Amino acid sequence: MGNSKAILQLLEKLKVAGVKPDKYTFVSMINACCSWASLAEGRIVHTLVSKSEYNSDIDLRIALAKMYCKCNSPEDAHRLFDPISRRNVGLWTALIAFYAQKGDGNSAFHFFGQMQQEGVEPDKMSFLALLSACTTLAQGRMIHAGIVKRGFDSDIVIATALIKMYGQCGSIGDAKEIFEGMLDRNVVSWTSMIAAYIHHGYHKVALRLFQQMQQEGLVPDRVAYISILDACSSPAALTEGKLIHRAIIDRGLESDLVLGTALISMYGRCGSVAEARELFDKVPELNVVRWTAMITAYAQQGDGESALQIFEQMQQKGLQPTKITWVSVLDACASATCLDKGKLAHSHIIDHGLETDVAVGTALINMYGKCGYLDDAGKVFDKMPGRNVVTWNAIMAIHAQHGNGLKALHLFGLMQWVGIRPNNVTFLNVLYACIHAGLIDQGCNFFWYLKDNDDIVLDVEHYGCMIDLLVRAGQMDVAEDLVIESPFEHKDILWMTLLGARKLHECRNELAICK
Repeated sequence: MGNSKAILQLLEKLKVAGVKPDKYTFVSMINACCSWASLAEGRIVHTLVSKSEYNSDIDLRIALAKMYCKCNSPEDAHRLFDPISRRNVGLWTALIAFYAQKGDGNSAFHFFGQMQQEGVEPDKMSFLALLSACTTLAQGRMIHAGIVKRGFDSDIVIATALIKMYGQCGSIGDAKEIFEGMLDRNVVSWTSMIAAYIHHGYHKVALRLFQQMQQEGLVPDRVAYISILDACSSPAALTEGKLIHRAIIDRGLESDLVLGTALISMYGRCGSVAEARELFDKVPELNVVRWTAMITAYAQQGDGESALQIFEQMQQKGLQPTKITWVSVLDACASATCLDKGKLAHSHIIDHGLETDVAVGTALINMYGKCGYLDDAGKVFDKMPGRNVVTWNAIMAIHAQHGNGLKALHLFGLMQWVGIRPNNVTFLNVLYACIHAGLIDQGCNFFWYLKDNDDIVLDVEHYGCMIDLLVRAGQMDVAEDLVIESPFEHKDILWMTLLGARKLHECRNELAICK
């Protein structure tokens, strides 16, 4: 049975032939509805089951409850679920997976606990469903302990899901430990580890891992290519991005809509807007995702006017902006310092009920902050019901950049107090804040703390901040030693940072003497 039409055709044939479906026919039809999420057809099958001699059959009721979960109808699922006395692990897992996919982690954990209270032992699929519901490191480690207890941790699918969970919940160290401990790794495992590094800002490490994966004989799939393109996030990574693009062409994957959009985004981030536009213009029929990618490419390179022109063309074609489009438009307004257009966009965002969305709210904070309107940025931040690490980084960054270093450090403390785990961008903001607030000793101590933490991989930007701090403190020799000892293969940027900071420091001293 290929699709929902096939189900209806089969029912019609059975009716014409005067044949009543048996239990196994019903199971096949229910499973087909599950595969295609065909709720309307599923209800037809349910009605037929209810009128048949199999109405009370426990296996069919369980199958129907699973079907309703997969067809996004929890009310129907619960009506079948609650009266069933013999609820097996498959039915419980279907409910757990449903709520996990809906982002309702509390309900997923509730049913997982209730399942065990009723004496039903979770299987691998139960743990896989629950891992996708994790939002905190504590939850993830609790599930991990249950997986180890039952001996499931050696399973490649479970281990890969653990890598993904730890990457998303903020522990790159745990993700790396699981990855390195795996006896067998497939493309999905490698891609999950690569994605974890990218999620934490370790783009160079991700690119090295991608190369290592291929050296071990594994061929990247489209998901792996989409992930690794995210690691090409600056002009320094353009060469790697072009090599990946060439590999995608060689594999015959360039026409893939999602991959093509990812390539446009990559060229935009790497500063090659002309190549991004060339890819954009190749496709006659563009969807809103590709338009948004092109808007973003211009906005990221500071060409706000071109970004806003593309946005206007998109609207003229009748395409409705998504929340991601609005984020890009706000970035364009910030780069073009078009406060009036930014406020107009804000008005449309409010009309669409998107102001409290985390991504949109963060973009509004950035836009107002870069336009110099810190009070407006603060008002947006205060109104947001939910804030993630990117939101906190945004409000910290604008205060640090406008000379309010102490305010940025206060926000850093508040962020940790409310339970948000800092990332590499947060650490960079703290170092910038120390520079702007003249907190040289605090900044140096903070850097050495980060450097000694095995769970943190510092980027060249962190070293650049530290060099600036050391030069301001008059510790030229220590700054030079730090450049020499840095773990980066190419140190040109750090040497240039050192020379620039030294010249600036000398100019400041000369000015002080003149005064």
